[in-house]
Amino acid sequence: ALLGQHSPAAVVVSAEGEALYVHGRTGLYLEPAQGEASLNVLRMARDGLRLELTTALRRCAATQEEVAQRGLSVRANGGAHTFNLIVRPLLTGRQVAGLYMIVFEPAQAPVRSEELPPPASGDKDQRITNLERELRSKEEYLQTTIEELETSNEELTSTNEELQSANEELQSTNEELETSKEELQSVNEELLTVNMELQKKIEELSLVNNDLNNLLASTGIGTVFVDHLLRIQRFTPAATDIINLIQTDIGRPVAHIVSNLVGYTDLIKDLTEVLDTLVPREREVQVRNGKWYQMRIQPYRTLENVIEGGVLTFVDLTARMRILATLEEAQRARVESIDEPVIVLSLAGRVLELNRRALDLLGYDERDVPQLKATYLVADESVRALLDALELAEQGGKPAMPIAFRRKDAGRVLLDARFARIDSGTNSAIFVVLHQSEGSGGAE
Repeated sequence: ALLGQHSPAAVVVSAEGEALYVHGRTGLYLEPAQGEASLNVLRMARDGLRLELTTALRRCAATQEEVAQRGLSVRANGGAHTFNLIVRPLLTGRQVAGLYMIVFEPAQAPVRSEELPPPASGDKDQRITNLERELRSKEEYLQTTIEELETSNEELTSTNEELQSANEELQSTNEELETSKEELQSVNEELLTVNMELQKKIEELSLVNNDLNNLLASTGIGTVFVDHLLRIQRFTPAATDIINLIQTDIGRPVAHIVSNLVGYTDLIKDLTEVLDTLVPREREVQVRNGKWYQMRIQPYRTLENVIEGGVLTFVDLTARMRILATLEEAQRARVESIDEPVIVLSLAGRVLELNRRALDLLGYDERDVPQLKATYLVADESVRALLDALELAEQGGKPAMPIAFRRKDAGRVLLDARFARIDSGTNSAIFVVLHQSEGSGGAE
């Protein structure tokens, strides 16, 4: 309170005159300007103060030195008030850089207008001095204003040049944008054309895919596609009869899927070997419902001859196996109906069947037949003759020669053997009809 009573009124302003802090009672010197509200002291200065305040603030801002104008007078509250105007820069601290303090220092007590004595003739010199000082102040104000106008003119000229340069750049940019727009339109047209071609290709691929699905489904061939890691990629409906597959199994390893195969556990092993060797493999397999299938495993090749997995196909052989079973039964019945001992051999020399007379002659029973080979039935000295006779019979000949056969009880019997190849459909076998050799003396 003591500081407010004994220190002069002051205002802290920016270089443009915007008031930032007010100290003391400044109503004698400042009043709100008419119009839009503003805290600019240059607009709020009372009549008789605005010119001097503007000049002093601008000079202080230009020189960064204190500027003082003494003996100024302003009319307020019906009287004239004399004071000293001091403008000094605030030079302490980075936070107040660019700020200035305007101090209104009273020079004498205010005097009421009705109490002022009439001007004496001796005051003319003082009056002239005041006028000269006011004239110099106005000249300084005008000079400052001219300098500011020149600076502003130079800035405006520079700004105009920059704007012209920016305008040229914008025009150039606009031309580039126009060119880019034309290029984009051309690219867009090309993209539309490509999009139409792709759409057509998609429709064609969809049609081919539908045709392929219908073809695979109509053939009734079970097909399963797997990748390098033996993960299921695709399968046909017929494959679900052999392997328990559903759509959600796509992407799962084959080893995780339960199959209906009976007596065949080498599926993963065979798949791996085919992918390693690129050699197809075929097997005849049976499922739990009694059906037979010819399983074929082969590599999956792309058009670029790149191996990207494997393909399993299952062709139904049930009807064929039934026919073969019927033919084998008929053949067995025919063999049994022959009055002489008969041995049925495969082209590879495996014993397929012995009729009852041959079993009795050699001392075997039906349970021994699956383990027998042709070379097991003859004595060592007759093996070569047997092999030669089988080779001739396979080529269509009908050789006949004495063969020493080995009985199950290790005894031997010399028999005349006649060889003949019999073809039945896709199966072929060699029939060996035995006769007791004359002078053999029977079994040894």
